[in-house]
Amino acid sequence: MADIKMDYLARCAAVQKAARAEGMDVVIVSASSDMTYLCGYVHKQSDRATLLVIPADGAPFIVAPTLEAMKAATKTGGLFEVIPWQETESAFAKVRASVKGNVASFGVSEQTWAWYLLALQEQFAGAKVNNASPIITGLRVRKSPPEVEYMRLTGRAADVVAEGLRGLQYAGRTEAQVANAVIALGQEAGLEQPSCILASGANSASPHHSQGDRVIAQGEAVWMDFGGYIGNYKSDVTRSVFVGTPPAEYRQVYDVVRRAQETAATTVRTGMACQDLDRIARKIITDAGYGQYFIHRTGHGIGLDGHEHPYMVEGNRQIIEPGMCFSVEPGIYIPGKFGVRVEDCVCMGNDGKAEILNVSSHELFAVK
Repeated sequence: MADIKMDYLARCAAVQKAARAEGMDVVIVSASSDMTYLCGYVHKQSDRATLLVIPADGAPFIVAPTLEAMKAATKTGGLFEVIPWQETESAFAKVRASVKGNVASFGVSEQTWAWYLLALQEQFAGAKVNNASPIITGLRVRKSPPEVEYMRLTGRAADVVAEGLRGLQYAGRTEAQVANAVIALGQEAGLEQPSCILASGANSASPHHSQGDRVIAQGEAVWMDFGGYIGNYKSDVTRSVFVGTPPAEYRQVYDVVRRAQETAATTVRTGMACQDLDRIARKIITDAGYGQYFIHRTGHGIGLDGHEHPYMVEGNRQIIEPGMCFSVEPGIYIPGKFGVRVEDCVCMGNDGKAEILNVSSHELFAVK
């Protein structure tokens, strides 16, 4: 894999600048994708708190359990001082002791566990609590060139999976068995933590169906929503297939969804509102008479998280900007019959147009 560098200190400096402007004395980020974005450390929240502390002035640092302090220092390349806390100590008291001066106002990200926040409030008694997520999200939502390169890599790997779908056996196998075969394709394509959700027959009319032991039969619709990570960045693709010869109704619905998806992905421009993209796809589906069966938003942001800002949904007037990466995934779901979804991810370029990150075929193809 290419050696793609992120400027974590610059990201922390941007948080500091914004925090000062908002009157926050310190921003505290718990283990999460926000922490990964700001310092490169991939870690999960647990009963042993690990916290990235970004004072409004001074160098950011990490407070971590002693048994994980070496790992934190190694994974962040020595860019951040790591202050360990012992099993008999409080991580939150260690944060307070390490932040110099009076703290009248502090911020936390929205991914912070509630009990972490309560413990921090005890330590910073009387301080105003702020939501620091708008600051962090404002940075994360516009991907840097290194981030976009990771998005390209994971998108290309997902395309390899998509092209392999037509070679799988569907009829006579359970949804779970076929989903596992898709995950295996992801592993072969170089995706980390590959995943797949799959729905067949009447189940495909449920957009968030979880595959089970239902046996797929001839004459049924199937869709697969799959992806994985490269360099901590996520891909997300959906392809719909038909087991056997697709009937006329399915062909018609598929064509409407495909046109809605391709039109939205190729006409989106910077300067539009997020809701405008939703309207483009939704109009095509509504005009075809299937509006009541398009029951979710047109897309969601993607990057370190599978779902993140911005969201392509009616009511979201956020302006689409260069560097934003998001899915375009309209669908039609007819209860008791079948569902169809086609999904690719795009990234907005400086030329105002979308770079489509997934180029695998949208052709309707029959599988066995």
